[in-house]
Amino acid sequence: MGILDLPLYFYRDRDRNWIDMLIEDGGTFYPIEIKKHADPEKPDVARFSLLDRIPEIKRGQGGVVCQYDNLATLQGNDKALPVTML
Repeated sequence: MGILDLPLYFYRDRDRNWIDMLIEDGGTFYPIEIKKHADPEKPDVARFSLLDRIPEIKRGQGGVVCQYDNLATLQGNDKALPVTML
């Protein structure tokens, strides 16, 4: 038995801002960026704050899935997530 209606989304606005993936769970949206580099930085999670401007959306902890070798905090609750953790 699997999930038929996956709670996966993406964000894109008319100003060409985007977030690669949003995972919705219990009314909270968790933003994810996917990068192929191994040196995640704060700008990689900067667009996550766009969700804070939308009153009907509750934003949870975000992450950047990348080639970094360990879990690390980038900014606030947003983390660098090694692809090996998936």
